[in-house]
Formats: sequence, C-alpha cells, structure tokens
Amino acid sequence: MASSVVTVIKEQHREVDKLVKQVEAEKGDVAATLQRIYDMLKPHSDAEEDFVYPAIEKVEPETGEEVHDGTAEHHHFLGLLTELLNQEPGGPGFDGAVAAFAAELRHHVEEEEADLLPALQENMSRSDLEAMGERFVKATTG
Repeated sequence: MASSVVTVIKEQHREVDKLVKQVEAEKGDVAATLQRIYDMLKPHSDAEEDFVYPAIEKVEPETGEEVHDGTAEHHHFLGLLTELLNQEPGGPGFDGAVAAFAAELRHHVEEEEADLLPALQENMSRSDLEAMGERFVKATTG
C-alpha cells in the first residue's frame, strides 16, 4: 500500500536526522556519513521544489512566502553541507560548521512539518497524497 507524501517526507526527515546525530557524535566515518546525507537531501529537496511545494501553494495560496522560504532554506543548508564535505572532519571549525548545518536543517524540518505539510494533508485526497508519495519515493530513491 502506498504511503502519503507527508508520511514519506517525514520518514526521510527522521532518517536524515539520525545520520546528522551520528556526525554530531563523530561516530563512524564522518565524511561518508556526510556524503550519504547529501545523497539523500539533494533529491529530497529537488522533489519538494519540483512538485510538492507547487502543490502546497496550489491548495493553500497563502503559503507562498513560506514555500519561497523553504526553497531558500534548501539552498542554504545544502550549501553548508557542501562546505562540510570539503572540510577535513575534526579540522578547525568543523564542529561549528556541523552545528550550523544541523541547526539550519532542523529549523527547516520543523517549519515544513508544522506549516507546509499540513496544507497537503488537509486539502488533498488520500489517493492524491498516495500518488504523490509514490512519485516522491521514485524521485528520491532512483
């Protein structure tokens, strides 16, 4: 049975947060974990911008500014993540950069889950949410 796009997005948020916590705790291969986070977040953000955010704006036009902010936040935290990928784990400033990235990402997830995703949940049919969920899974997992 297909999952709602809201469920899929939240599950991916939790998965990424677990990986971010591993990086914060410096568990395992930090560079590889950062790459994995990027490999998950880039298609996730692209799919949201491609068809999830436009759907949110369509069903709830007053979310336009928040959708725009969400897109800007994607670009900001992906930029921070790219900088992290180019640093030596444990090197000067690395912990601060990880903290900045983690805070920005968590802030974005919190806003998206509180302000944007409910618009879909409340204004789209179950079958439309599931169809979008399938499309999101395909877009983010290849």
